Amino acid sequence: MTELRRILTISKLLAQNQRDKAVLVCLSITPTFLMFLSWYWGLRTLTEFGQEFADPNFGWVFTTFSLTATAGWTVLLGWGLWLQRRQLNPDIYPLTVVTYYGIAMVPLGYMIGLADALVGAVLLAVLLTGYIVFQVRHVHVAGAVAGALLAIFGTLTAMDVLPYAPVFLKPPSAEAVWMVSEVLLVMPIGLTVFGLTIGVVKQLEGRTEEAIHLSLTDPLTGAANRRAIMDFANRELASLRSSSRPMTVILMDLDHFKMINDSFGHDVGDEVLKATSDSLQTMLRETDMVGRYGGEEFLLVLPQTDEAMAVQVVERIQAALRGLSQRYSKFRDLKISASYGICSVTKPMDENRVTADEILKCADVSLYKAKAAGRDGYHVWRNGTCTEPEKYI
Repeated sequence: MTELRRILTISKLLAQNQRDKAVLVCLSITPTFLMFLSWYWGLRTLTEFGQEFADPNFGWVFTTFSLTATAGWTVLLGWGLWLQRRQLNPDIYPLTVVTYYGIAMVPLGYMIGLADALVGAVLLAVLLTGYIVFQVRHVHVAGAVAGALLAIFGTLTAMDVLPYAPVFLKPPSAEAVWMVSEVLLVMPIGLTVFGLTIGVVKQLEGRTEEAIHLSLTDPLTGAANRRAIMDFANRELASLRSSSRPMTVILMDLDHFKMINDSFGHDVGDEVLKATSDSLQTMLRETDMVGRYGGEEFLLVLPQTDEAMAVQVVERIQAALRGLSQRYSKFRDLKISASYGICSVTKPMDENRVTADEILKCADVSLYKAKAAGRDGYHVWRNGTCTEPEKYI
């Protein structure tokens, strides 16, 4: 029963394998035919409607069919629980359950009346539920079998070989009691289909959000990837076009990172990258963004940050990296430091129409100069323009 409780919610149902889905269908449908049987005898014996419309000579047929169908569902449920205990998942089991579902519903629909709205709603709900929960090929097989049965019953009824709606002496579709009964009987099925549809929609939304997150996130460090950080930089530039507020980018490169990988292994190198990313994301503001630009390079985009504020950010990062070095003190000679290229845009954006790529080029030139000066330091771009930075190298 623990296994059954685990799959009783819609969201979890949709994530289960085909066997467990079939087990849940058996669990929910097994008492349904007993409910139909109780409904039939309740109407027939307790209401004037039943005494007027129900065929007294057909009660044993309806009873036999309902009990036989219930026995079939019980056998299928037992089979499924046996498979669960042995952790078996044969393809034949869900196919059998889905096919039996269609086979059992068609005779029930015939006895109530194939042209009745209740029957149409139930058969449609069964089909939709099948497509939502099970593999399409299984539903195709069950649909073909159920469709053939519908055609047989419909043809024999049209030829007067079989009576139409044999449960009733005469069509009750306009009677209030019957209309209420239809609503009450269809409601559980309708709510099931509605719930499954909502579950599918939520599942798709979750997968879409996850896909978007994965497409914008560096898988190793959890920081924004190159695409995401550059998109953010361009959006910030666009939002600041008509203002004089400063914006700064910092291109940061871990010093001697290849030596860390070569000397201590790539596992340690990956740990250093993740720890560095975590430190950066912890110390920055919510309005800032850090992304892994490539390899051991990180790009920081800092809106509303001037040169002096950016230098303070770099100094805090340097202190944090010294702390990381102490964390890895068990590795002799493992020192974590970085070089930084800083580029700030301070002129009004409508006068200085720079792009994120141009600012990044300037930061890259500054990073080159910081490395040339001995590493573990920073260099600030102060040439007044971010165009054609190559000539300053």
